[in-house]
Amino acid sequence: MYQTLAIGATINLLVALVAWRLQRRFVPVQTSPEALTAASAVYQLRPAVVIASEAKQAHQDDAGDCFVAPLLAMTETRGFGTAHRVVLLVCAASGFAALGYEVLWTRALVFFVGNSTYAFSAMLTTFLCGLAAGSLLLARLADRTRNPLALLGWLQVGIGLGALLTVPLLGFVFYRVGDTWNAFESAYWGGPLWIKFLKTFGIMFAPTLLMGATFPLVGKLYTPDLRRVGQGIGTIYAFNTLGAIGGALAAGFLFMPLLGLHRGLLVLSGLNVLLGGLLLYRQLALPRPLRGALAIGLLAVVMATGFVVPTLRFKDIAGIAEEEALFYDEDAAGVVKVYRDANGRKIVSVNGWPVAGTAGSDDVDYPEIQKALGHLPLLLHAQPRRVLIIGFGAGGTSWAVSRYDVEEIDCVELVPGIIRAAPYMPEVNHTVLADPRFRVILNDGRHHLLVTPKTYDVITVDATDPKFAGSANLYTREFYQLSYNRLSEGGILVQWLPYHQVDNANMKAVIKTFQQVFAQTSLWYTRFKEYAILVGTRGPFQIDFARLEQRLRNLRVRADLEELHAIDPLIIVESFAMGPATVAELVRHTTQINTYNHPITEFYGLRWQNPSYENLWELSQYQDDPLAFMPDVQHRPPEQVEALRAALRQHRRKADLVTQGLLLSQRGMVKEAVRLYRRALHLVPEDSGVKYLLRAAPVHEQEALQALAHDPSDILALQRLGYIYWTLQDYDASITQFQKLLSLRPRHAEAHFYLALNYEAQGRYDEAIAAYERAFEANPTREAAVRFGTSMDMAQLKQRVVAHPDDVEGQLQLGYFHWESGHHEEAIAALEQAIRLAPQRFAAQFNLAINYEAEQRDAMALAAYERALRLDPQDPYARNHVEKLRLKQALEAQQPATLHLLNGAEVQVNPPQAEALFQLGLRHLIAEEYNAAVAAFRRAIDLDATHLMAHIDLGVSYVALELYDKAEAVYRHVLRHLDARSERAYNYLGAVYWRRGLPRQAIRYYHKALELRPDFGLAYANLGWSYEELKQFDAALDAYKRAVQHDPTLQFAQERIRALSSQPSRDDDITPVPGK
Repeated sequence: MYQTLAIGATINLLVALVAWRLQRRFVPVQTSPEALTAASAVYQLRPAVVIASEAKQAHQDDAGDCFVAPLLAMTETRGFGTAHRVVLLVCAASGFAALGYEVLWTRALVFFVGNSTYAFSAMLTTFLCGLAAGSLLLARLADRTRNPLALLGWLQVGIGLGALLTVPLLGFVFYRVGDTWNAFESAYWGGPLWIKFLKTFGIMFAPTLLMGATFPLVGKLYTPDLRRVGQGIGTIYAFNTLGAIGGALAAGFLFMPLLGLHRGLLVLSGLNVLLGGLLLYRQLALPRPLRGALAIGLLAVVMATGFVVPTLRFKDIAGIAEEEALFYDEDAAGVVKVYRDANGRKIVSVNGWPVAGTAGSDDVDYPEIQKALGHLPLLLHAQPRRVLIIGFGAGGTSWAVSRYDVEEIDCVELVPGIIRAAPYMPEVNHTVLADPRFRVILNDGRHHLLVTPKTYDVITVDATDPKFAGSANLYTREFYQLSYNRLSEGGILVQWLPYHQVDNANMKAVIKTFQQVFAQTSLWYTRFKEYAILVGTRGPFQIDFARLEQRLRNLRVRADLEELHAIDPLIIVESFAMGPATVAELVRHTTQINTYNHPITEFYGLRWQNPSYENLWELSQYQDDPLAFMPDVQHRPPEQVEALRAALRQHRRKADLVTQGLLLSQRGMVKEAVRLYRRALHLVPEDSGVKYLLRAAPVHEQEALQALAHDPSDILALQRLGYIYWTLQDYDASITQFQKLLSLRPRHAEAHFYLALNYEAQGRYDEAIAAYERAFEANPTREAAVRFGTSMDMAQLKQRVVAHPDDVEGQLQLGYFHWESGHHEEAIAALEQAIRLAPQRFAAQFNLAINYEAEQRDAMALAAYERALRLDPQDPYARNHVEKLRLKQALEAQQPATLHLLNGAEVQVNPPQAEALFQLGLRHLIAEEYNAAVAAFRRAIDLDATHLMAHIDLGVSYVALELYDKAEAVYRHVLRHLDARSERAYNYLGAVYWRRGLPRQAIRYYHKALELRPDFGLAYANLGWSYEELKQFDAALDAYKRAVQHDPTLQFAQERIRALSSQPSRDDDITPVPGK
């Protein structure tokens, strides 16, 4: 920012120098009308902008007199004895309106273009371009008009009516074309930026074009003596600037709080129309009655709009459907609204962006972060007395803090409307404003920290999106340093890390910035991992488990945390992700720091892609054992320590499953995510939070019961209640609900299906099979047949095994079914029984090993894999798993050893060498264990940054995980720093683009790979697939044939050759394959 200001100042100085040099070269001459045209660019651009212009040399002194005399005569004959004063009045009023419009439009447009630096740049650019274009346009017409005052009047009327038109545009039209906006934004890379310009152009350009056209006329009217043009233009500019200052002040501090956006725009448009009407009334050569009727009619249009068009109460921009507006407040600081959404939640928004809200039955995202920011630091701090909260929101954090025995709670809030909205959110803040310990400070958080002499034990920062202008500075090094300076010894700063709102690079930049100031930084998740929290401690970071247990016995604290299903100290500790050393490792390669001077988070990628998946995945790769930060636990009896360790291990496994489920759901794999949630609930059956994720928590049960109390025949409520009881393994209660449902609707397929699941869980297999059959009869679709048929097969198999426990094939199939369902313990039991019956069965040994490994029993898994390999020494999958586990064991043992792999290769494993870790990663990759592969390849690269294949296969692992940005970065790093002629890097870079749905770009990189290696069969196969995407089937067939020619093992290419050979050519425009 400072450098940018310096560049601007330098340009100004250079302009001044050029003007000075030009002044020395030319003698003073008479200024011509063209000089006014050049000066018009100055008008409206504000004093900070300097424009140099070279005026054309005037022909004669009397030429100027000939230009002015008719004008002065004309103004006098129209009754303006003080024409110059009128012109100055119009000039000042025009500046007043112009800046007033700019303030109001900027505030209104944030609902449509956001509150980012890009959005503000788009608005300001459009405004200034309109002014400049208007000046240039009218400069060509100014000398041709016979009645410039009348034209000035028409311009003012046009400005007023154009501004008036923005009211319905903002209030209605923009919302009706919302789908069109969204489609354009996602069309290509620059869409989000251009859509901002398009929206601002639609609102601002026409009125600002007319504003810019005003100046040539004003200059022409006010400068009768062109020999004193400097004085005239300076006077005009001064009046216009004074008016602009007044307009900006009035719009922000009078119109917004007293009238609102809607009526503020009406007042300003009325001012323009009134000025224009007065000028026209005096200047038009019309009968007096007609002139009066015209003026009255124009004002009537403005007044009528105030009654016909409802007051603007903008909807929000975050994709939340609004059902009912409860509170609306406008002032200089922001537009605050409280509304109810389609799910019944109450939401608080500021300038169109939701900042807080209540919980819904299916999500607690707002209370989750609000409560976490209040409770977490108060649970960690040894003895908190004074707390500072930056940002009131709905008051959830403030209420959470008030549950503890603190002495002072200061809350700094920038937007007064937020405090005025507090009574509309009693479910969240519980009237915390009435707490005598609670003090509201209307101020900027940074400014308060700068001027207050107080120190605090806890500072909690509930800032909004780091991309937003005004919020980014709460994520800067300077702000963190201010906070650090205001903390007492042992004090804690906590801040929301919205990983769903910033891309991966900016997320790590924020963490790095925080960690630069707070060396003792830890990272935590909220209850359901929807958000992360940074915790900075002024002193050593520790988790006092005894104090945590003691504070969670406080009934006031427990009551508030119950909404988050987090009253168990193990749940709190489970949310811990990483300590200071691991946080430093996470951001080790990050070099960017967010500062006041370089607010990098405000300058995000223009093509918005939801970063939640990539960021959560990245964070999940770094974990610490919380026991390492719990010194008080070490003083307990050994059996208690071991019991706590086992409980924490179980909770960590459950948390990992929940995280994996969230990652799968973000990839659209909802069924697979639910399966993982069920496994998590199996690990910790009493965890009501996991029940909540499965929509089977007490709140869901209560909702269903209430619905049935209102209407006992509510089909949906009966279905939900039956599902809840089935999830909770209360099978009798579940059967009762589904039987009630079937009595009302006998052909309800889902009711039959869940009834069958309950029977199966109780071992009532005949009834279960019959219920599955009835489910299929009620819904005989193909999808239902697969779903119901698979479940029925499982029930029949269980029935078969129960009847014949010595059935080896039955036990094998049952083990496979359990493994596929994620029930590893049940799979192990079935497979162990199969091995007891037939120890020489390869499939039994191999599948048992897979399930052991899934349960983290690596030693048992390795033994089972080795037994399987002895039964089939050539099986590549068993060989791969044996090598993988032997490598893991050798690396974990930290003993000098040479590992002899089954392919005859030797790998030195201690000290850990890059090659050993690469070999481990490669085996994880072959086993499709992509997270483990990434970890191993990263460690290999840390040890040897030049290891080419570790980079290549790291990128392959990223692609498999759908982390395309990371994969692209790896391959570009390879081409830039390791091997510019790596055909593998080009091939896989093409695969990245293909996976992104960009086959043309992919083809370009496949071509580069083939230029480097003409016999690269895999690149030809990938090329063929991209041609197919483009419907260029002949080119695709040729590429597949070349792929098989160079690599006959490419079965996929062979299959595509057979498929395409049986179809006629459908190419319209075939792009030739390289070498063809």
